[in-house]
Amino acid sequence: MKPSTQIPQFFDVWLVTANRVYRGVPFSVVGDWLQEHRITERDCVRTANEANWQYISDNPYLKPYLAPAPPESDPRTDAEALDEITASISGRKPEEEEEDPDMIPLIDISMVLLVFFMMTAQDLLTTTKIDTPPAEFAEISDRKKALYVNLEPDPGGNPNRTVYYYGDNIGPAHELTEDQVVEQVREAISRRQDVPDVIVRADAKLPYERVRDLTVKLKELDCTVKANVKEKRAEGSGGAP
Repeated sequence: MKPSTQIPQFFDVWLVTANRVYRGVPFSVVGDWLQEHRITERDCVRTANEANWQYISDNPYLKPYLAPAPPESDPRTDAEALDEITASISGRKPEEEEEDPDMIPLIDISMVLLVFFMMTAQDLLTTTKIDTPPAEFAEISDRKKALYVNLEPDPGGNPNRTVYYYGDNIGPAHELTEDQVVEQVREAISRRQDVPDVIVRADAKLPYERVRDLTVKLKELDCTVKANVKEKRAEGSGGAP
């Protein structure tokens, strides 16, 4: 049957799969259903004046609303694309893969640093601002229990005056005389059950006699005194002391 040139305004729509018929559906609605894929090309339509049903794919007015069929693929093109994908996967370099970092060197370095800080921590805690000379012969003492006395020249430049400090309290607010520092040591010893060592830290620029006099007074307290100072040698003496 040759279709009329005028587009029908209404269609009866038969959903073949659901076996359901909608009557008097406007042409624009049928077109929307096709674009929304609510009906397919294998469903049927007819106008109110027609008795026979017609596939939508055969209807010249609704066929333009059907989505175009996908182009047929070329087997050779598909094979070439598959080869490229396979080559790109097999050609991946092992270096590009992420690897877990090796933690063993980091652990070794951490252990070395830990041992270093454990060995030097005690020296850092017992440092002093007094410029003591290097010791030639030293005795090991219990630094945690020892009492400290510090000596340095007069900050004002008076060569006849020596400034004394007790413990780690060093500064203008903690300056003492020789008798005052000896008295502080006596009081500290009286509060202790054991007799601690007294370590004298003297500035390298102080005369030896100042340290010797203080050491003599401290030994009168029946304690062991260790002084970090170099004793002067007599002029013209030989290598033997």
